[in-house]
Amino acid sequence: MYQAPRGFSILPPVIKNLIILNGIVYLFFAFSTLPVIQNWMMNYLALHFPAFLGGYHQFYPHQLVTYMFLHDPSSLFHLIFNMFALWMFGAAIENIMGSKRFLSLFLFSGIGAGLIHLIMTFFQWTEPVPVVGASGAIYGILFTYAYFFPNQPIYLYFFIPVKAKYLMAGLILIDLFSGLSGGGDVAHFAHLGGVLSGWLFLNIYRFKRKLF
Repeated sequence: MYQAPRGFSILPPVIKNLIILNGIVYLFFAFSTLPVIQNWMMNYLALHFPAFLGGYHQFYPHQLVTYMFLHDPSSLFHLIFNMFALWMFGAAIENIMGSKRFLSLFLFSGIGAGLIHLIMTFFQWTEPVPVVGASGAIYGILFTYAYFFPNQPIYLYFFIPVKAKYLMAGLILIDLFSGLSGGGDVAHFAHLGGVLSGWLFLNIYRFKRKLF
């Protein structure tokens, strides 16, 4: 069990700036009156499966980063839920790791999530549709939280306590089953990619802390 260090910040700087950045991008995306701007943002900032392999638009390497900051303008709840989870589980992690390593964890998990999604799309386990949202990176942070605080109770629906390690295991199983079953409009393999990337980052952080 890890204890919060002295000087614990309830809203550490990286999380604060990530929430602000995501909010600004969402507002610009959702309330832009020019369709050409929305189309440009979706075509160039969302994560696309390469057109020459069967996708609908061109893939650019920068999309592995930019897709994390773009949320569907028709689903404000998606943005709110992601930012709430980022703060709820990320604050303790940023206080433990420090801001620089926490940002590295967020980006590493999000990029890894995107890569896993593209790989699974190549093998036709999921549809080659655009992907947006920070959920993959959030799953990497949630996995890290469960690693540091495995027995910390998390209250589902505000009154059902579940230990973090069991909640994480349940989410992994749900995403694995849903992904293999078709998945609907949720990028389940990106979630699993975020978990895998979080696990890999933790091993690097644990044995080679000066790398980040």
